[in-house]
Amino acid sequence: HVMKAALFLALAVTVFFAPVAQASTSLVLHQQTPKDGYFCNTCISFMNTALNELLQIIAQSGVLGSCNALCSQLNNQVEGAVCNLLCDYVGINEFINLVDDADPDPSVYCQELSVCPTSKTSAAQWLSAVAVTKSGPAGTTFNINVVYRILNTTGTGTIEFDVNPPNGEPF
Repeated sequence: HVMKAALFLALAVTVFFAPVAQASTSLVLHQQTPKDGYFCNTCISFMNTALNELLQIIAQSGVLGSCNALCSQLNNQVEGAVCNLLCDYVGINEFINLVDDADPDPSVYCQELSVCPTSKTSAAQWLSAVAVTKSGPAGTTFNINVVYRILNTTGTGTIEFDVNPPNGEPF
């Protein structure tokens, strides 16, 4: 647990306090743990912005022996630092397996890395979905109001629903 806490403390310093550290001689840091979800947004943001670049690096480089060998190839230094910390946390093989998943979802990645909170007892109730715009020609923006109730603590994630044309007609 000490290593995990140190990793996340280092992540906070690297990502959130790097500009401050250059301008100041002292910082007050508070220890956070993965369960706090404190770095969840940072992880999701990193995965959203760096995922495609990481996939290209993995595809072009083949076997990479270390997290630094992978992450140092990212164009953005802050992304490289976040990449190194997340990769070092789980190890190069697990990190590559996670990033190379066929269905990339940044929030799922960050849950797998134990950076975002999860819940095994999540529960929600779908109450309604109403299209404000009922019909329109191709290119029309349709606004849909969705109402749901959270019944039990949920983890980090997205809400997804499909829109199908009536009677199986094509779009």
